[in-house]
Amino acid sequence: MLASAGVIFLSSVFMPTAELLGNILFFFGLSIFLMIYHWLFTKIAKWKLSGSVVTTKRVIDFKASPFFKNDVIYVNINEVHEIERVKTGIFPNMLDYGTAQLNLAAVRKKVSITYVPQPEQFVDLIEAIRAERPDKVLKSKKVITILLKRYRNNLEKVLKQ
Repeated sequence: MLASAGVIFLSSVFMPTAELLGNILFFFGLSIFLMIYHWLFTKIAKWKLSGSVVTTKRVIDFKASPFFKNDVIYVNINEVHEIERVKTGIFPNMLDYGTAQLNLAAVRKKVSITYVPQPEQFVDLIEAIRAERPDKVLKSKKVITILLKRYRNNLEKVLKQ
């Protein structure tokens, strides 16, 4: 048994250079593939675990990463000074999603809510809630149903608290 392991080791040491180069390229390609796969998996996991909920009193933003981060940010609607929507790139414009950035009156740091479907209507919804215009909020019912489908699990966690 030990002798056969030694023979295999010696045959791999004295391997022809073309076969050795092929093995090195295979393992290099495999490692690149696994790194890209891991990066894509973590991006999808962050996207699925993170989200936002807008209520009539506050905006709740969940930012999570598998095993490392689980942050919840509560922003009072009355503290929101300005809302910006950002859609940059080909895919966000084609698929109609973007980032909503909330500028707070007392804090210089912006609160970013990423991967928001239909960010224009999302911003309109927050502005309608801030202005206490229930007629505008009801017109945004389509956005509310989209957000509820996307963030139902996070909303259930908040309501249990």
